[in-house]
Amino acid sequence: MVRALAKLEQALPVRLRRQVTAIQSTAAPLPVPWSTGSTDAPSTLATLAAACREHETLTFTYRRGSGKTGRRRVEPHTLVAADPVWYLIAYDTEHAKWRLPRRPPHRPHPHRTPRPTA
Repeated sequence: MVRALAKLEQALPVRLRRQVTAIQSTAAPLPVPWSTGSTDAPSTLATLAAACREHETLTFTYRRGSGKTGRRRVEPHTLVAADPVWYLIAYDTEHAKWRLPRRPPHRPHPHRTPRPTA
C-alpha cells in the first residue's frame, strides 16, 4: 500500500503533491469505532496542514458554544483526525493557552501569515 501511495504521489502535480505531503507530515490519526469518514473540505485541511508545516499563524472565525461567532488567532501545531471530525491543536496567541478547535472553521479558508521570529 505504501508503494502504491508513493507512485500516486509522484504522478500528482507539484502543488497537490505539496498539499498531500503537508497533510501526511502534520496529521495524527485518532481511530474511533463510529468513523464514517471525514466531512471536511480537502482544501481546508490542506491549508491547515500547510500552516502547521510552515510554522505560520492562522486567523479564522468560529462559532462559540453560545452560537455567536468569534475570531481566533493561533499558531497551529498539528491536525488530529478523529473521524469524521478533524481537530487542530494550536496555541492561542491572544489568550496565551493551547486550544483544540474543531474543524472546519466557521470561515472555510483561514488566513495564513508567517509567525514572527524571536
